[in-house]
Amino acid sequence: MRRSISLTGQHPACGHPLRESQDANHVGEGKCGRQKLHPIRLLHENLDYLTCEWVEKQRQSYAPAADSDYLFLTQQKPKMRPSYISRIVKEQAKEAGVNEPITEDANGNTRWLVTANTFRHSMASHSANGTQPADPNGDGIPVHMLAKVLGHRKLDTTMKYVSTDWNQIGKVLRERGHR
Repeated sequence: MRRSISLTGQHPACGHPLRESQDANHVGEGKCGRQKLHPIRLLHENLDYLTCEWVEKQRQSYAPAADSDYLFLTQQKPKMRPSYISRIVKEQAKEAGVNEPITEDANGNTRWLVTANTFRHSMASHSANGTQPADPNGDGIPVHMLAKVLGHRKLDTTMKYVSTDWNQIGKVLRERGHR
């Protein structure tokens, strides 16, 4: 689960429709009904393998599996809720020793270092900066294309997800020269 969110950048609210995940370049409907690229096979070959393993060996043991088009489901529901996905990510990160509380919000809720959305932001930054494991050439995904993968209408929204890697910028400028 954690690897899936990290490598796909899938928004937790979208739920990964299963039929889309079986077609590498299928365009699906994202949050708010917008069209977006389903990136499972686009970003990492191991994720494709892990997804197939899940579908073929584990998913059918869940009661609603036969009637659900969603990749992630629970024993009771045909679609896993975003809050449940977030809780799993936080718990697994804490168990791995990489999660810690960073602050409290105005309502007294604890904010954590590692969340499902943290993975989404990391995937966006790594993809844009060319530091994604599936990008051995380090070229990066152009931001306008990354916006499609993330389901964003505006580039400004995507840019909020992308952290600038000044080392990567220097490397690209040295290799390609100033244009």
